[in-house]
Amino acid sequence: MLSVVIRSKGGRAISSAICSSIRNADQQALYTRGGQLLLGDPDAGDCCAETACRPSGKRPSEMQAFRRMKATLGPGPVLSTTAALLCFRIWDVNQKTFYLRNNQLVAGYLQGQNTKLEEKLNVVPVEPHAMLLGIHGGKLCLSCVKVGDEIRLQLEEVDITDLSRTQEQGKRFTFIRTDSGTTTSFESAACPGWFLCTALEADQPVSLTNRPEEAVIVTKFYFQQD
Repeated sequence: MLSVVIRSKGGRAISSAICSSIRNADQQALYTRGGQLLLGDPDAGDCCAETACRPSGKRPSEMQAFRRMKATLGPGPVLSTTAALLCFRIWDVNQKTFYLRNNQLVAGYLQGQNTKLEEKLNVVPVEPHAMLLGIHGGKLCLSCVKVGDEIRLQLEEVDITDLSRTQEQGKRFTFIRTDSGTTTSFESAACPGWFLCTALEADQPVSLTNRPEEAVIVTKFYFQQD
């Protein structure tokens, strides 16, 4: 049995009631000891009980919440259930920006009126260092796919905020961000060892490489929130 006493702000008892035993789904009982409301086995020692209410002002950290989510979903990227769409500018270390040509993402030097063709990346974070990447308001998404023996970067007509709710489908759209000084590189989560890259020559397609050390390939980018 649990005795409940209701007090005024000044501490004076204004009513009381006797309630039936209260238990949670794990059959832990609610009881009092030493002026505290506890949850556990009333016949066990204090070490087997926990306070029934979290102390005011204390909440689990974001990392604790993330770890609990990851443990529930298992291995692989943990995709956000409430997508926060961010916008970033991206250009490689040779100052080439991204733009769309014939439905293909390319990197080149845009000048004058052509600067308005620059494509900014729409980003949805899914882990502390992983994200979904898209353009056109997140309606075209970058993905890493295997075609025969080739690994290719594709633009797919999917909504980036829908991808953020589906772990298995979202993996090929997920990129791992690595910062080094002022630059950033992006590795495919679906194809480890393959990095987002541009060619040294301007106006060539943005693609993926598993040889980031090659001199004709650029895998380092400046990545700045717009």
